[in-house]
Amino acid sequence: MKDRDLLEQIQGLENQLAGLKRRLVGSDQWEHPGGEQGTARLRLLIVRLPGRLGAVLMSSVEEVLRMVAIRAELEGPGVLGVVDYHGEPVAVLDPAWLLGAAPQPVRSSQSLVLCRAASLRVALRVEDIEDVVETTASAFQPSEEVLPGVLQGAGMVHTGSALALILEPALLALQAQVLRLGTAFPAGTGEGS
Repeated sequence: MKDRDLLEQIQGLENQLAGLKRRLVGSDQWEHPGGEQGTARLRLLIVRLPGRLGAVLMSSVEEVLRMVAIRAELEGPGVLGVVDYHGEPVAVLDPAWLLGAAPQPVRSSQSLVLCRAASLRVALRVEDIEDVVETTASAFQPSEEVLPGVLQGAGMVHTGSALALILEPALLALQAQVLRLGTAFPAGTGEGS
């Protein structure tokens, strides 16, 4: 297969991913007060990560917990381990690491944002909780419009005082899976090597 064909396939997949991200943060997530069009609002939990702000859709947040003991059973790229949540093991993802920051030690001052995305429940490790804000649909910009090929975030949102990356738990879990596969099958060991 030619390089050009591969690039076209990648661009096609990126366009599909962009559409899915728009749907993910799309109409079912926006609240329409009084049913009025043009007044759509999105509720976000603003979190502090090392060196940046993140935003989690309140519709996916189940609970915010102070840091608890993390067991290392599922350690891997971007995965800190698991926590016991009422008898259920929940994977703890490190959004900062998945976004390219250097791995940081777990500290008791940090928090876990317990999220549900479809049937998946994960906890996101964050430095701190900043606020809960409401913003309009016009404040959201899909990540592909900022930088094509960005997998981890659904997009950027202006919170009134700063820009925040929308942290979508399902996308972060997918990124961790991709990284895990990358370490299981390093470059040059696959097909065509």
